[in-house]
Amino acid sequence: MSYVSIVEFIASVKMNASTISNTAPSELENQVIRIISHHSGWKSKNIFRASRLRSDLRIMGDDILAIINAMKNELNTDFSSMDFEQYFHERGEFFLMRFFKLKRENHRKAFPVTVDHLINVAENGSWFPPPQARKL
Repeated sequence: MSYVSIVEFIASVKMNASTISNTAPSELENQVIRIISHHSGWKSKNIFRASRLRSDLRIMGDDILAIINAMKNELNTDFSSMDFEQYFHERGEFFLMRFFKLKRENHRKAFPVTVDHLINVAENGSWFPPPQARKL
């Protein structure tokens, strides 16, 4: 990669970042963040689109189910095709991870559910798998 192409790349990243940061959040984005805040205890100002629910916000189990149910009821979002165990821990499973390397854990790390993904799911009206963030 030449010096010029590196400079062009950095300039495009800065331009895209400034465009994103100047964009006002949509009403739907605010609703999803409000739901997450209400059911997790996090303040809305500390919830970002890139935040991973499980890893960054430490939202698991019943709190995730409450968020999903609120999105179903308030935003008419369909989660019927979601395999919950592929993305989140079942109650008590977290403690078993200390003793057993669970195969599902690798999948959860490779396909993290972010706030941005939940906003996109709400916009879509139904669940779809998140993009792969790292290799299995």
